[in-house]
Amino acid sequence: MKRLKHVQRFHEIVMAFTRNGFGFLMHKLGLLEQVSAPRKWRVLEKQSNRSLEERARFLLEDLGATFIKLGQIASTRTNSLPKPLLKELEKLQDNVKAVPFEDVKALIEAELEAPLDTLFRSFDEVPMATASIGQVHGAVLHSGEEVAVKVQRPGIRQQIEIDLDILFEMAAIAEKRLEWAERYKISDYIEELAKSLRREVDYSIEARNTERMQKQHKQTAFLKIPDVYSSHSTRQILTMERIRGKKLNAVIEEEGHIPEKEALAEQLVQTITRQIYVHGFYHADPHPGNLLLMEDGRIALIDFGMVGRLNREMRNETAMMVMALLRQNTNELVKAVARVGRVPADIDLTLLKRELDEFQDLYLTVHLNDIGLGEVVSDVLRIISKHGIEVPQDFLLIGKSLMTIEGIAVKLDPELSIMEVVEPLGEELLSEYLGPKAVMDRMMTQTLEYGELLKELPHMIRRGAAVTEKGRVHVEVRSPDVSRATEHFSRVGNQITLSLLLVAVSLVFSALIIGVTVGGTMNESILTLPFFEVVFIVFLLLFLWLIYSILKTRRQS
Repeated sequence: MKRLKHVQRFHEIVMAFTRNGFGFLMHKLGLLEQVSAPRKWRVLEKQSNRSLEERARFLLEDLGATFIKLGQIASTRTNSLPKPLLKELEKLQDNVKAVPFEDVKALIEAELEAPLDTLFRSFDEVPMATASIGQVHGAVLHSGEEVAVKVQRPGIRQQIEIDLDILFEMAAIAEKRLEWAERYKISDYIEELAKSLRREVDYSIEARNTERMQKQHKQTAFLKIPDVYSSHSTRQILTMERIRGKKLNAVIEEEGHIPEKEALAEQLVQTITRQIYVHGFYHADPHPGNLLLMEDGRIALIDFGMVGRLNREMRNETAMMVMALLRQNTNELVKAVARVGRVPADIDLTLLKRELDEFQDLYLTVHLNDIGLGEVVSDVLRIISKHGIEVPQDFLLIGKSLMTIEGIAVKLDPELSIMEVVEPLGEELLSEYLGPKAVMDRMMTQTLEYGELLKELPHMIRRGAAVTEKGRVHVEVRSPDVSRATEHFSRVGNQITLSLLLVAVSLVFSALIIGVTVGGTMNESILTLPFFEVVFIVFLLLFLWLIYSILKTRRQS
């Protein structure tokens, strides 16, 4: 068994569970008997004055870096854990000692393959900040730039892998012994958390995320993303531009009416919502510690170890979900969810729709300006997860990211209406979604998909016949009519495909003309371009060929 390789750490983990009131769980897993834990600890949870959620937080802090980080990552999955537990996980503190400077120096020199004094003009021995995974030191390059150097704790990667090995084994045992553990597939859940954790301890990924975010916001005047110094960075060392500014917590605590705070609140909401719905690449953990207010009034966004990614389809479906909620359209909401998630075959759609209807009824009594977009998204995700619908992890991070930034914004400006801030973005996205180019792209994509499906129809019939022949009924079809039938289906399929293409082209052609005539968003001279004449001629020729093909098929049949 894996734990035999890590007997001492396994013993520490079981004892920590037991010490923090989870001895009953270790007993059910058959692990308590393998360590010398006092028998009374098996019922300690009944004697504790702490809630279950508090004990869970203290347990993670007791277990150290790996479990603290897993808890912090889990707190971003707002759909899968109860709200009281999520709130408790947000309080997780690292409470770790700084790594001795000599160890830091040795790691930097080994990673960058050069003496410290040749890499930096000066290097602060005392870290600016410490965390469970690493710590940050101030330094100055020989070229004069001030930098912040994030240094990973020596041996932390190995410790994480040991802890994950033990945790995976405990999860496997739990799924065999506990019905709820098997039902909720806790091994899969831990695997998702482990993937995120492994990405966070690879600083080269964070460096690439930072560079991408910087390019993404190159034209955003009020936002600052730090530069990355690749020559001084590795998987365990990350050197970035040092940004000096006031921590956002300090700005929030400033009393009195400060106009700058109102502008800052609006800018923060705009930044994260545009990252999600426009760019599809967003900061998944924008808590106050990752936000600074610079002297020139700009917002500095730092620490891109945890980011989310959404492709265009997922961004569209997220927007459709919100629009369906606002219109109280449960059917459209379910369709949007089904398009991005994996729906189980045995799902009770009637029950799901009823719960979503009840959820929407709650918001009928709430003024639109009082609705938090993040809370709405998180609650919807929680409902669909309850019914076994699996959605991509990057999709799940949206709710937490929005809730975090909205919470900060409201603290900066209690009168802020989140929905009013995002309304212009919603109109922009809707206009883009209904624009001629987007309509044309969707039509062509769907037409080609249906065309491919129809082309496969004859082959599907042949495969179905083959399966039937091999079945218990053993139906044999030797008639040449089958061949003629499949050929007929093939011709019909091709004709239907062409028909769909013609319809799509005509609709797109009409949409472009309507867009020019009504919207006025295109140059009116576009209709004079030869492109439209060519499209019309091609369209006419294809139409004539379709008529000829249909008449020919009738004569042959």
